[in-house]
Amino acid sequence: MAVLARQGARYVPSGEAQEALGSVEGMSVSGGVIQLKTKWPGPNDPRCCPTVAKTLRYRWTPGKLTPVK
Repeated sequence: MAVLARQGARYVPSGEAQEALGSVEGMSVSGGVIQLKTKWPGPNDPRCCPTVAKTLRYRWTPGKLTPVK
């Protein structure tokens, strides 16, 4: 996941979090926390079709995404 910040007339990467491959199905932002509803590959899932639901949360501070438990 990457956060972009407006810099003049364009947007530039401003922070990122690196996780293993998964697919994002929904996102919300509240109180400075970004919450992602995702699906991750299970042990027997093909790469196209992850089935394991997972919620990821990150706190944004300028230039940095920090995982929130």
